[in-house]
Amino acid sequence: MRVLFLKTQPEIAEQCMREFARAGFDAGHAGADSPGELSALLDAAAYDLAFHRFAEVSIGIAVALLLAVVWPEREATQSG
Repeated sequence: MRVLFLKTQPEIAEQCMREFARAGFDAGHAGADSPGELSALLDAAAYDLAFHRFAEVSIGIAVALLLAVVWPEREATQSG
């Protein structure tokens, strides 16, 4: 399996690759930060999976929405 990371922080890409390895996947990867780099990578090899940095943000938003649903809001109490 070949994984392509687009504008993704290297630490996040490495963590993803560790998780793929832990799950038993023999995966190679590459990263691109510009259209020129992306074009060169796609000309050189085929990729099975691609991640973009906005996936990181989307996961964060999904977790926040989930917490908003399952974490009850406390009602304001009047003091005095």
